[in-house]
Amino acid sequence: MKLEQEKQFKVTKDAVAGILKHYGQQLVTYKAASSGIENTTLIVESNTQKLVVRIYRHNKKPVSEIELEINFMQYLHNQHIKVPTVFSNARNKVITNINRYGKEWHVIAMEYADGDHAQNYSIELIKDMAQCQANMHIASSNYTGLKNPPKLGNVLKENYFLPLIDTTNLAEPEILDFINRGGRYRVDLSNDLPAGLCHLDYDKDNIVSSSNQVSAILDFDDLAHAPFVVCLGYTLWHIWRYAGKQMAGDYLNEYATIRPLSKEEIQLLSPVIAFRHYMISNLKILNGHTSKIDSNNYINLEKEITSLAYSV
Repeated sequence: MKLEQEKQFKVTKDAVAGILKHYGQQLVTYKAASSGIENTTLIVESNTQKLVVRIYRHNKKPVSEIELEINFMQYLHNQHIKVPTVFSNARNKVITNINRYGKEWHVIAMEYADGDHAQNYSIELIKDMAQCQANMHIASSNYTGLKNPPKLGNVLKENYFLPLIDTTNLAEPEILDFINRGGRYRVDLSNDLPAGLCHLDYDKDNIVSSSNQVSAILDFDDLAHAPFVVCLGYTLWHIWRYAGKQMAGDYLNEYATIRPLSKEEIQLLSPVIAFRHYMISNLKILNGHTSKIDSNNYINLEKEITSLAYSV
């Protein structure tokens, strides 16, 4: 999504050096991370270590939600889930507040994990990812640090990107039909579904991997209390979109060896994946991906997803 530039931190050498001073370190080099658009994420080398610095978009999240995100990350780390440690600053605080450009910014610093963002899904990587996600959901079900966390709600309906799309300028009528179908689509979620804090954006772009194994799970920015099947379905959509239906099925089978799904969860998988497809496709349409080829891609994958009923 095209974000308002004034809400993103303007990165300069002086600004990054100023952040590191809060951690008692001196800047050597820095570069922008290769993923993430919601916040500013930097890979930084100081005089003592290599670390990751995240500057949250201005006024995007209240401090209470950032604290929950960090607390949950630390909990997962203590449960031997592959999540980086969040460092405390010189005042023993995990959130550093800095004033720059006439605004207050919230900053965290994390350990750097060796590896890269995978260009493609491999069978070895998806199996390890599936195991990590299943274990993360199991750990989340036992997490007791909940204090009014953001909640997903009981209905999935695409009303975030859709209202922002100017349909008068769409040249392909098939895209308009697709958008209208997505606008009518909804998934009702029972309160009885297994639920807890969920990543909700867990895919190859938000992990670091090495030798087809997960090194670290990143970017808990979308963290919210939700049914685990929603988090799983969002991941399955990404794998299906970029690696195909068979690979998504392999992922699901591996996940289920760690955390078996209930009958209701299995029945919800295809609807959740379809909802995610409408949502992310609307984001792409909003950002100008409206060609005939784009239209065919949206519709062909829609037909695949809506015609399949999952079983485990």
